[in-house]
Amino acid sequence: MIHPPTVLAIELSTSRGSVAVVRGGDVLFESAFASQRSHNSQLFEPLHSALTAAGNDLDRIVVGLGPGSYTGVRIAIAAAQGISMTRGIPALGLPSILCPQAAHLSTSFAVIGDARRDGFFVSTISDNQVTERGIQIFSSEELKKWLSENENLPTYTYDAKMVKISPAILTHPSAV
Repeated sequence: MIHPPTVLAIELSTSRGSVAVVRGGDVLFESAFASQRSHNSQLFEPLHSALTAAGNDLDRIVVGLGPGSYTGVRIAIAAAQGISMTRGIPALGLPSILCPQAAHLSTSFAVIGDARRDGFFVSTISDNQVTERGIQIFSSEELKKWLSENENLPTYTYDAKMVKISPAILTHPSAV
């Protein structure tokens, strides 16, 4: 009997890291941890448990690529590459904006965040894919206009500062 692929996912682009093993719609393992600047020391215990849960059935690895913490993303990529090379399986990167934890009830939503230098990013997701507009950069006035024009679209953010200036729901990216 052919089973759906078993996927290890690593998400370290924010201060809340997560690791999961999923097969089809079944979550075989999930772990999350908070870490401001020590993802490297926090990752290995849940990663070991995830690999144990996957056993020899691991088919691929998915890594969250941000936007977010450059250091966290690099650590996730390095871990995924190491496992990929030793097990001979592919490692893929996906934008972390595709997987807000709070978005499990909807396949269409937006993720907003601070793009620094007085700018904000907005990414619209439709049917679980980034729309053709990709990630857009807006000024604060443009963001306000966009929010008013899209008030019925569920909007999430990974940045607590954004909740103060927008109706976005604070969440984290999820490895699941």
